Amino acid sequence: MKIKLIQTGGFAGLTRSAEIEVQEEEAEKLIQRLAPAAASHQPSPNVRDAFHHVLMVGDRRIPFSPEEVPEELRSTIQHLIANLS
Repeated sequence: MKIKLIQTGGFAGLTRSAEIEVQEEEAEKLIQRLAPAAASHQPSPNVRDAFHHVLMVGDRRIPFSPEEVPEELRSTIQHLIANLS
């Protein structure tokens, strides 16, 4: 299954993305672990140049903060962030 990370914002206001193919089980784990945190995740309106991250898993759109990613998912998210273009 394809997952895509979209990063927007920052000083220049750019939109960058990266995507990888993962096993269905890993995609399900991403959804199960990130979705509950995403429900309460609200980017601060006071931080104008902050980055905003959204993970697309299938047809699911999950906003998240990289700092709040569970340890077992961190390597996948870090790989995506390292490959943003």
